[in-house]
Amino acid sequence: MRFFGEAVAVAYGAENRMQKSADGTEARRCQVWTDTWLKRNGKWQIVAAQDTVVPCEK
Repeated sequence: MRFFGEAVAVAYGAENRMQKSADGTEARRCQVWTDTWLKRNGKWQIVAAQDTVVPCEK
């Protein structure tokens, strides 16, 4: 997580998981994400979020 002053922060990362399809086969699903946070009235709130499915590295 990176903070920009006292009221803005950006969290980012990547993750993967195994996902089972309707026919019972499993496939790996990989994604990257970014969440933008803003501190309002003393509370942190997410003001923007982005998730993108990407090809999995082997």
